[in-house]
Amino acid sequence: MNNVSLIGRLVADPTTRSVGDNLTVCNFTLAFDKKKKDAGANFIDCSAWNSTAKYLGEYAKKGTQVALQGFLDHQIWEKDGKKGSKIQLVVNEAKMVGNGGGAKKEEETPSDALDLSNIPFN
Repeated sequence: MNNVSLIGRLVADPTTRSVGDNLTVCNFTLAFDKKKKDAGANFIDCSAWNSTAKYLGEYAKKGTQVALQGFLDHQIWEKDGKKGSKIQLVVNEAKMVGNGGGAKKEEETPSDALDLSNIPFN
């Protein structure tokens, strides 16, 4: 099973662009707390596609707190004889949570956004 749920804040404004025919991708980095509050933060690169990408591109800004659900994707490449790799979160569902940051107030959440009303958070 490869299912990840995270709540964190965007470290910069997301970048949204069109890819190929009728595809939209939104890339951003999420900061989220380590298990011990005073231990700092973890950072993970994230990408969202299509309606979720448009939603995040429209409403999320640097500092926005978001709840994300998705899966981890391990990417491997080789460039100029040097190998590289990274793990990123591919976002299936997103929801603005909390307040503050740079988020614009939203009129309506798209149908594929995560509904957190029934999930207890500690």
